[in-house]
Amino acid sequence: MRARGRGTIVNMSSMNGVVAMPALGYYSASKLALEGLTEALSQEVAPLGLKVMSVEPGGFRTGIVERNLRSPRIDAYGATAHAVMDLLVNDKDGSLAPGDPVRMADILVRLVDSGEMPQRLSLGADSWTGIMAKLDAQRAEYEAWKDVSHSTYFS
Repeated sequence: MRARGRGTIVNMSSMNGVVAMPALGYYSASKLALEGLTEALSQEVAPLGLKVMSVEPGGFRTGIVERNLRSPRIDAYGATAHAVMDLLVNDKDGSLAPGDPVRMADILVRLVDSGEMPQRLSLGADSWTGIMAKLDAQRAEYEAWKDVSHSTYFS
């Protein structure tokens, strides 16, 4: 890609790479790391003509939930982590995973082929809504602590 002066790297993140949830800590941590890598790599390779995009899907029917929710239960986490796991496991009608993986793939192929793509792409209304709420709350928290943040400089 460097020799050609063009190319695209698509990193499959998740809305949980922006919005962490109980029971998904390790998953979110890996996706948060991927978000940081994407941001840094994008800056590194842009002068070489390369593009990097992080895809942040919400719930898609890929079978990941069924393959990955096998943790032992610990009573202390009943109201947090296990509540989330139970919600996901008991989603028999797929309402928590309304996304169509085929549509997602089609969108990604079209974007890569066109060369026009964002650095971050939220896919699914659940992803977009969750990420926007998180960003709004995060900005409000930073604003609330602005004076403390600014108080750290030498006088």
